Amino acid sequence: TNNFSSHYLDVISNKLDNNLNPLFVINMLNPSYYDVDEAIFDDECNIINEEQALMNTINIQLDSIALAVTNYGIPPDQIYIQLSNEPFMPNHEWIRNAWPTVEDYAQDAIICAQKIREHSILNEAKIGLGGDVHSNDNCEECTEDPLRCNWNNHLWNYIHTQGEAHLFDAVSFH
Repeated sequence: TNNFSSHYLDVISNKLDNNLNPLFVINMLNPSYYDVDEAIFDDECNIINEEQALMNTINIQLDSIALAVTNYGIPPDQIYIQLSNEPFMPNHEWIRNAWPTVEDYAQDAIICAQKIREHSILNEAKIGLGGDVHSNDNCEECTEDPLRCNWNNHLWNYIHTQGEAHLFDAVSFH
Protein backbone atom coordinates (compact mmCIF):
# COMPACT_ATOMS: atom_id res chain seq x y z
CA THR A 1 0.00 0.00 0.00
CA ASN A 2 1.15 3.53 -0.63
CA ASN A 3 -0.90 5.81 1.59
CA PHE A 4 -0.79 7.67 4.89
CA SER A 5 -0.66 4.44 6.91
CA SER A 6 2.36 3.09 5.07
CA HIS A 7 4.15 6.44 5.03
CA TYR A 8 3.50 6.83 8.74
CA LEU A 9 4.90 3.39 9.54
CA ASP A 10 7.89 3.98 7.29
CA VAL A 11 8.79 7.13 9.21
CA ILE A 12 8.43 5.65 12.69
CA SER A 13 10.05 2.36 11.71
CA ASN A 14 12.88 3.48 9.42
CA LYS A 15 13.47 7.21 9.73
CA LEU A 16 13.39 7.75 13.49
CA ASP A 17 15.72 6.18 16.03
CA ASN A 18 12.88 5.79 18.52
CA ASN A 19 11.01 2.62 19.34
CA LEU A 20 7.52 3.97 18.66
CA ASN A 21 4.16 2.29 18.41
CA PRO A 22 1.80 3.70 15.79
CA LEU A 23 -1.50 5.33 16.77
CA PHE A 24 -4.00 5.31 13.92
CA VAL A 25 -7.01 7.64 13.93
CA ILE A 26 -10.20 6.48 12.25
CA ASN A 27 -12.38 9.10 10.60
CA MET A 28 -15.77 7.86 11.75
CA LEU A 29 -17.88 10.84 10.77
CA ASN A 30 -17.21 11.30 7.09
CA PRO A 31 -15.17 8.40 5.80
CA SER A 32 -16.83 8.42 2.38
CA TYR A 33 -14.33 10.28 0.24
CA TYR A 34 -14.81 10.15 -3.50
CA ASP A 35 -12.18 10.39 -6.21
CA VAL A 36 -13.35 13.37 -8.26
CA ASP A 37 -11.45 12.06 -11.29
CA GLU A 38 -13.41 8.80 -11.15
CA ALA A 39 -16.80 10.22 -10.15
CA ILE A 40 -19.46 10.69 -12.80
CA PHE A 41 -22.05 13.33 -11.95
CA ASP A 42 -25.61 13.73 -13.19
CA ASP A 43 -27.21 17.10 -14.04
CA GLU A 44 -27.93 17.74 -10.35
CA CYS A 45 -24.33 16.97 -9.26
CA ASN A 46 -25.18 13.61 -7.73
CA ILE A 47 -22.53 10.92 -8.11
CA ILE A 48 -24.00 8.15 -10.23
CA ASN A 49 -21.08 5.69 -9.94
CA GLU A 50 -20.54 5.75 -6.18
CA GLU A 51 -19.06 2.26 -5.94
CA GLN A 52 -16.33 2.98 -8.52
CA ALA A 53 -15.55 6.48 -7.19
CA LEU A 54 -15.56 5.64 -3.48
CA MET A 55 -12.04 5.96 -2.11
CA ASN A 56 -12.57 5.59 1.60
CA THR A 57 -14.90 3.95 4.11
CA ILE A 58 -14.34 2.74 7.65
CA ASN A 59 -13.72 -0.74 6.25
CA ILE A 60 -11.22 0.61 3.71
CA GLN A 61 -9.46 2.53 6.49
CA LEU A 62 -9.26 -0.67 8.56
CA ASP A 63 -8.00 -2.72 5.60
CA SER A 64 -5.38 -0.06 4.88
CA ILE A 65 -4.16 -0.15 8.48
CA ALA A 66 -4.15 -3.96 8.43
CA LEU A 67 -2.11 -4.09 5.24
CA ALA A 68 0.38 -1.54 6.54
CA VAL A 69 0.88 -3.22 9.94
CA THR A 70 1.25 -6.58 8.21
CA ASN A 71 3.86 -5.19 5.81
CA TYR A 72 5.81 -3.66 8.72
CA GLY A 73 5.45 -6.66 11.02
CA ILE A 74 3.61 -4.79 13.78
CA PRO A 75 2.37 -7.38 16.31
CA PRO A 76 -1.41 -7.46 16.78
CA ASP A 77 -1.13 -6.40 20.43
CA GLN A 78 0.83 -3.27 19.45
CA ILE A 79 -1.81 -1.79 17.15
CA TYR A 80 -3.52 1.27 18.59
CA ILE A 81 -6.59 2.88 17.01
CA GLN A 82 -8.36 6.04 18.12
CA LEU A 83 -11.96 6.73 17.12
CA SER A 84 -12.05 10.44 16.65
CA ASN A 85 -13.43 13.54 14.99
CA GLU A 86 -13.58 15.60 18.22
CA PRO A 87 -17.31 16.45 18.43
CA PHE A 88 -16.72 18.16 21.77
CA MET A 89 -14.71 20.97 20.14
CA PRO A 90 -16.77 24.18 20.14
CA ASN A 91 -15.56 25.28 16.69
CA HIS A 92 -16.48 21.98 15.00
CA GLU A 93 -20.09 22.93 14.31
CA TRP A 94 -20.50 20.58 11.34
CA ILE A 95 -19.38 17.68 13.53
CA ARG A 96 -21.72 18.74 16.31
CA ASN A 97 -24.58 18.80 13.82
CA ALA A 98 -23.86 15.17 12.98
CA TRP A 99 -23.31 14.13 16.61
CA PRO A 100 -25.34 16.55 18.74
CA THR A 101 -25.01 14.39 21.85
CA VAL A 102 -22.39 12.21 23.50
CA GLU A 103 -24.69 9.25 22.87
CA ASP A 104 -24.74 9.90 19.12
CA TYR A 105 -20.93 9.75 18.98
CA ALA A 106 -20.86 6.71 21.29
CA GLN A 107 -23.31 4.75 19.12
CA ASP A 108 -21.10 5.22 16.07
CA ALA A 109 -17.99 4.42 18.14
CA ILE A 110 -19.58 1.12 19.19
CA ILE A 111 -20.32 0.23 15.56
CA CYS A 112 -16.78 1.10 14.50
CA ALA A 113 -15.22 -0.81 17.41
CA GLN A 114 -17.30 -3.87 16.49
CA LYS A 115 -15.89 -3.70 12.96
CA ILE A 116 -12.37 -3.58 14.39
CA ARG A 117 -13.03 -6.53 16.72
CA GLU A 118 -14.41 -8.52 13.76
CA HIS A 119 -11.43 -7.70 11.50
CA SER A 120 -9.16 -10.72 11.02
CA ILE A 121 -5.94 -8.73 11.52
CA LEU A 122 -7.00 -5.86 13.79
CA ASN A 123 -9.18 -7.74 16.26
CA GLU A 124 -6.57 -7.45 19.04
CA ALA A 125 -5.95 -3.74 18.49
CA LYS A 126 -6.25 -1.39 21.43
CA ILE A 127 -9.17 0.96 20.78
CA GLY A 128 -9.43 4.42 22.28
CA LEU A 129 -12.48 6.64 22.27
CA GLY A 130 -11.97 10.29 21.39
CA GLY A 131 -11.71 12.01 24.73
CA ASP A 132 -11.53 15.65 25.68
CA VAL A 133 -8.60 16.71 27.85
CA HIS A 134 -10.70 19.62 29.17
CA SER A 135 -13.78 17.55 29.93
CA ASN A 136 -12.84 16.96 33.53
CA ASP A 137 -12.16 20.63 34.28
CA ASN A 138 -14.34 22.35 36.84
CA CYS A 139 -17.69 22.48 35.09
CA GLU A 140 -19.77 24.55 37.48
CA GLU A 141 -19.97 27.22 34.79
CA CYS A 142 -20.64 24.92 31.81
CA THR A 143 -23.77 26.67 30.66
CA GLU A 144 -21.93 27.93 27.57
CA ASP A 145 -20.89 24.46 26.40
CA PRO A 146 -22.80 21.65 28.09
CA LEU A 147 -21.64 19.05 25.53
CA ARG A 148 -17.99 19.51 26.43
CA CYS A 149 -18.59 19.52 30.16
CA ASN A 150 -18.22 15.96 31.48
CA TRP A 151 -17.78 14.57 27.94
CA ASN A 152 -15.51 11.75 29.11
CA ASN A 153 -17.74 10.68 32.01
CA HIS A 154 -20.93 10.77 29.93
CA LEU A 155 -19.22 8.91 27.10
CA TRP A 156 -17.96 6.11 29.30
CA ASN A 157 -21.23 5.88 31.28
CA TYR A 158 -23.22 5.46 28.06
CA ILE A 159 -20.88 2.79 26.69
CA HIS A 160 -20.92 0.98 30.02
CA THR A 161 -24.74 1.04 30.30
CA GLN A 162 -24.98 -0.34 26.74
CA GLY A 163 -22.85 -3.32 27.84
CA GLU A 164 -20.13 -2.48 25.30
CA ALA A 165 -17.24 -1.52 27.59
CA HIS A 166 -15.38 -4.68 26.53
CA LEU A 167 -14.87 -3.16 23.07
CA PHE A 168 -12.66 -0.32 24.32
CA ASP A 169 -9.31 -0.02 26.04
CA ALA A 170 -9.01 3.71 26.68
CA VAL A 171 -10.29 7.21 26.32
CA SER A 172 -7.46 8.83 24.37
CA PHE A 173 -6.52 12.47 24.02
CA HIS A 174 -4.67 14.30 21.28
